[in-house]
Amino acid sequence: MQSELNEFMEHCAPDERSIQTMDASTVFKARLKLAPLAYVEMNLKCLELFRTQGPMKRWNGFQLIDLDGSTLRLPNTGDILDSFSPHTNAQGDPVGPPLARLSLLYDPLNQLCLSCSLDPMEMGEISQMPEHSWKLESGQLLIADRNYDAFWFFVWLMKKGCDFCIRLKINQRHLVREFVKQGLKEQIVEMIPGRSAKKKCRQRDLPVLPIKLRLIRVDLPNGEVEVLATSVLDSEKIPADQFGPLYQLRWPVEEKFKQLKFRVNLENWSGKSAMTIFQDVYAKLWSCNLTVWLSEEAERKIEKDNENRQYDHQINWANAFASMKRWVVKLLCGPFIEECLERLTILFLTDLSPIRPNRKYPRNHKKYQREFFMNYKPCT
Repeated sequence: MQSELNEFMEHCAPDERSIQTMDASTVFKARLKLAPLAYVEMNLKCLELFRTQGPMKRWNGFQLIDLDGSTLRLPNTGDILDSFSPHTNAQGDPVGPPLARLSLLYDPLNQLCLSCSLDPMEMGEISQMPEHSWKLESGQLLIADRNYDAFWFFVWLMKKGCDFCIRLKINQRHLVREFVKQGLKEQIVEMIPGRSAKKKCRQRDLPVLPIKLRLIRVDLPNGEVEVLATSVLDSEKIPADQFGPLYQLRWPVEEKFKQLKFRVNLENWSGKSAMTIFQDVYAKLWSCNLTVWLSEEAERKIEKDNENRQYDHQINWANAFASMKRWVVKLLCGPFIEECLERLTILFLTDLSPIRPNRKYPRNHKKYQREFFMNYKPCT
């Protein structure tokens, strides 16, 4: 900690060797005055600026939003246990560190973290969605997996005006089983809420009337059948054959979780209180977005150079995050902002990763006891 503080002070005043010293206790006391939601507000303001003035990428006129959840291992301290319950086994005995459930809204085309919700494990992934700070509205299309297959959730999204593409559980509803049995490519159906669905809708002040959904069948190469439900009923607006590639755009949020945990070391906490946990999560999400925004100039140059390459190339984000750690202080506190931006662009372009198409590897579900892997060496 002291080494990091010394480096920070040198970045703030590189020509002043007689700068005042700062120790770890000073930082800890100052952090008590820093509201975690300050990073949330900064992120939302930056996202709004990018949405109105930036080169925002869209899909068929929609802003795509991935929704998924993951778990985070927390320090085993009393303050954290007051906010997050300990992880327990089937018998209810505490085992391992406390866990938190992280829900993330992610823009896969623009590589931006829109918002997140951090809650105890008792709260389900689908119940975290209304807690997000990001405002869902018309012109957006949310993509989610089978964990978000719920009638009340469909109604809630429709009430917000947000379209969606959500994978359904094939054996949960009779109308889905019949759709698969008939072998249809697509069909507009009327979904009627059951007793449990009506109860959940009333708890959230949602209407309990039947809704119309468009079911899409996607045949996978391994013979498995996926059924997607969408609120976009117009087949001319989005043809059925486009929903398979669309649902594949949900995968970037999985890669983002891997990036946050291993490249950014999200679970390598800088404090042992619940407030520092929220500070770390919100600050690192904002810093990831800041890295993406500052890479725009490099991205444009890479796209131009890709015309003369055998393989398309992309930014090496491990290198980009490591560069940002060293330069973000100068960028925010130093007087030479333009020089810092130019230097960062050069650093982003020094180490590019080729995109080799059709590379697939079998998924290894073997569980390891270690927390960090050599393939994901720390860079931030």
